[in-house]
Amino acid sequence: MPRPPRTLRPNGIYHIYTRGVIKTPVFLDDQDRHRFLRYLEKCVDRYGIEVRCYCLMTNHIHLLIQTPTPNLSEAMHYLFGAYASYFNGRHERSGHVFESRYFSPIVEPGWVEAELSRYIHLNPVVAGMVTHPGLYAWSSYRYFVQEGDRPGWLNPGHILGCGGGTPSSAKLYEEFVEGHANDSAEDAEKFERRVAIGTEAFRRRFEEPDLEPRSAGEQADRTWSRLGIEDDPGTVLLRISKQLGVSPDALRSRAHRDRRERVAAAHLLRILTGWPQKKIGLLLGDRSERTVARLLDEARVLLSENAEFRRWIASCLSKLSASSPNPLWGICLGQDKCQT
Repeated sequence: MPRPPRTLRPNGIYHIYTRGVIKTPVFLDDQDRHRFLRYLEKCVDRYGIEVRCYCLMTNHIHLLIQTPTPNLSEAMHYLFGAYASYFNGRHERSGHVFESRYFSPIVEPGWVEAELSRYIHLNPVVAGMVTHPGLYAWSSYRYFVQEGDRPGWLNPGHILGCGGGTPSSAKLYEEFVEGHANDSAEDAEKFERRVAIGTEAFRRRFEEPDLEPRSAGEQADRTWSRLGIEDDPGTVLLRISKQLGVSPDALRSRAHRDRRERVAAAHLLRILTGWPQKKIGLLLGDRSERTVARLLDEARVLLSENAEFRRWIASCLSKLSASSPNPLWGICLGQDKCQT
């Protein structure tokens, strides 16, 4: 059964889980683990994500992150791709390192994050690797409960704040984790293989049956409402096409020959809405995910190498932001942000 599309939204909180292909190890020694954390630090700098907790197991990885802008796919593509290239090169192997697609359920802010972090930090105990989470060197647990230097890219403050945000919150967190060490089976049921993690009302917003739509417009409408954006997809495409100087019908037409305009439209739809490639393809004339991926790749190349294209995109974004009260229109303004 195919997995559901990712839910990408500004300030989304996600539980990232991935494991080695056919459950093989993704870390063979501490050098591998150090290298992965270096790539994670670079990912924070490059994409602006916030890492709230992590645990590196032998054949799988847990991350709890927040994305201020809806760029989860780009950030994880860099992180896992860079590490896989390193891993294959160092160990003289080829082929996939990770399973084909990582899991990324969206997480309800607040107390649910604390419970999820407890589950993540107890992974080594449940696996029988250590008897206490503080004894495991490759998770963020010690940075939650011990004084000392903490990596600048790790921010456990939101989770510790669930205990009241007081100076004693580290102690409260330690008691919270150690007092629930026997709840691992219940936590696994609660947190694994889900679209959304949280209260029933929160999950219902994302886990409703994804019925086959009657048209591309209906499919786009459903995704649009999940992202909480008020404008309907047709209006969004109309605004974008207006700034590009072409009609929506022309962008959807297979006879339209100005590829640069279609590349720009795909890029603008992606950064302004966070839609997955399938949804963008439906709006741009029922094009395939592969076609949209090529358009987005081409946009990234143009943004990095073509100053005229960067100025054009920045101008479009500026005008779109000024013409709409929706804050999502202002997600990506300026050359540096466009390149992410």
